[in-house]
Amino acid sequence: NRHLYDEFNSRWSGVARELDKVCESFDRLCWITSVGSMIGIHFTSKKPRNIAEAYTARLSESIYRALHMFMVINGVVYMTPKMPHLMPSMVHTDEQAKWFIALFKQFIEHVSKYVSSG
Repeated sequence: NRHLYDEFNSRWSGVARELDKVCESFDRLCWITSVGSMIGIHFTSKKPRNIAEAYTARLSESIYRALHMFMVINGVVYMTPKMPHLMPSMVHTDEQAKWFIALFKQFIEHVSKYVSSG
């Protein structure tokens, strides 16, 4: 059964890397933190090292609410609109992971026109 956990964590670590590439390609509008399959999305002026920085270095509160609304409209629900943390399940497929990345990129493409990272 260990291989199932390895595959699961590998899938979502890969998703975290892809999401971070999106953030990087849009002038570091955001940062991704992750451990195993858990992923955090942060719209901050620098990569947060702890929860305090994740809140104090925020670019805007509105962008968090906008991301949450965008994802809900597109059928994705995560913990809270105040802190986008993904805790995927083993039932989530590669296709769903790729779809989430595509949705996130679409959102970033839209909001990057209106929000400056620095």
